[in-house]
Amino acid sequence: MKAITRLTAALLIILLTPGIKLAAQSFSKSIDIVEASAITGLSSGSFIVVDDERGIFYLNPNLEAELLLAAEQHSFLNDLEGVALSPDKKQIYFLSEKGGSISLAEISDSSGKIVLGTPQIIGNLPQIGEESNKGWEGICTTVLGNRSILLAAHQEKPKAIAMFELPSLKLISMCKLPEELKNLLKNLSDICVDDRTGHILLLSGKSARVVEIKAKITDQIDEIDIISITNLKGNLSGRPEGLCFDSNERLVVVTDGAGEPGTFIRLNTKK
Repeated sequence: MKAITRLTAALLIILLTPGIKLAAQSFSKSIDIVEASAITGLSSGSFIVVDDERGIFYLNPNLEAELLLAAEQHSFLNDLEGVALSPDKKQIYFLSEKGGSISLAEISDSSGKIVLGTPQIIGNLPQIGEESNKGWEGICTTVLGNRSILLAAHQEKPKAIAMFELPSLKLISMCKLPEELKNLLKNLSDICVDDRTGHILLLSGKSARVVEIKAKITDQIDEIDIISITNLKGNLSGRPEGLCFDSNERLVVVTDGAGEPGTFIRLNTKK
């Protein structure tokens, strides 16, 4: 199907193209993380959540939070805005919005015990906007051919997604959002990939919306089609900021409670 050029065509694609089907918010719970900015799922059913004020948290399957590394321990743990498990699930990447620094740590989540190494900075994502507080906002990893890839979302000015080679962080491709997506997403808060389909999911906190897209990804990101649009509704505490799939392939969102406990939201996803 030809890539969309009009929003009306995009809405037609939503009806014709298989994608994830998100039921009404199936579960939500308050969590003791007040400034959650990103989340990634672990194979045990637990999560790593970053708080852009307090640091790195472990969220066990019962959604009980434990602070693993406090922000004051390392300067680059301040203003964390992204977290992503490596494709082999043995390492974890962290993104700081300040300077776009990427740090990497070893991680083990076996026998119900979490072991996180000390993150080490491996490089920086390029600055593509003039406002430092509207920079890179979310990351995820995937595999393209035989290459491990980091996908990153740029919050605003411009709203864009980019693809980097791992572990070198060499830029492979970058794509500014087309007008149809910019109209749907007031900003970009996080990004993740549905490994079952290869579709990319984009979260906008300002819009309280998740948009699923299909993109032709080779050495470029182009021919973007909108597959589904999901509005996050209900009594949310704060703004949606983090997005990932859990170990049961259900989509998860966390909110920044702005000083109050945030909300963990799990949505049923069906093919």
